[in-house]
Amino acid sequence: TFPGFSLENTASSQWIPFLERSMATNAFGPDSGLGVHLTKWGENYSLNGSILTPKQGEGNSTKSDHISTSARATYAPHIDIDGASIFQVGVSGHYQREKDASLSTHPEAKARNTTKVLDTGAIDSKNLYTLGVDLAGQNGPLYGEVEYQHATVHRSKDSTQGTVKFKGYHAQMAYVITGGVRKYNPKNGTFGQVVPETDSDGEIELATRYSYVNLNHKDVNGGAAHNVSLGVNWYLTKHLKVSGNYIHSKVHAADSINDDSARKLNIFAARLQVSF
Repeated sequence: TFPGFSLENTASSQWIPFLERSMATNAFGPDSGLGVHLTKWGENYSLNGSILTPKQGEGNSTKSDHISTSARATYAPHIDIDGASIFQVGVSGHYQREKDASLSTHPEAKARNTTKVLDTGAIDSKNLYTLGVDLAGQNGPLYGEVEYQHATVHRSKDSTQGTVKFKGYHAQMAYVITGGVRKYNPKNGTFGQVVPETDSDGEIELATRYSYVNLNHKDVNGGAAHNVSLGVNWYLTKHLKVSGNYIHSKVHAADSINDDSARKLNIFAARLQVSF
């Protein structure tokens, strides 16, 4: 089960405008796992809540599985019948008891051997919670979203260090130049697939995204990154999608950000996706 937290974390990664979720969503979004997920929705709202066990004891560890609690609520004050014109606001929360919590993230395009570029390492902690807000809107072929997430890690009672806080956000826009629209799902407040007409040559979408994540605070030096992504998607049929992305990322080891110390990544990635 996927937890109900944040717009991009809730939406299927198959149909977002880019090959991967943003670095901030990957850093702060809770994992899927076994548990219970409840949903209630109406004409212009949705409520989602989850209680999961996304992490389990490793090796010979005797500690119990960690219980993760997440919730998300959305409200769309404006929505038409087919979802082609809509504005929506969402709020999310996530709480987890966690010893030695860690936050990390990889570039916004990855292969099997892609390494993490930001990593706090293990933090002597007792729990962590994350709050998020998202805004999204669609007007015909034009779609946009903004998300902000803020994570707080409380130290264990034996720690001499104080609470640490981390943040991240992204803003993105996508435009279907052939006129198609994204399918809106009122059950969980997400925007999904662009479905082409059966007698057409498909739908072509252009997209751009800016994202930022900062995993530095006090004694924790997990790094920070600025990212700009450009994407093109060709939805040939409702089962076939071809995508290409270019990602430019500046990764900084410390919060004192300057271009001279940044590690610059330029990534080109493509995918042929077949869904059944």
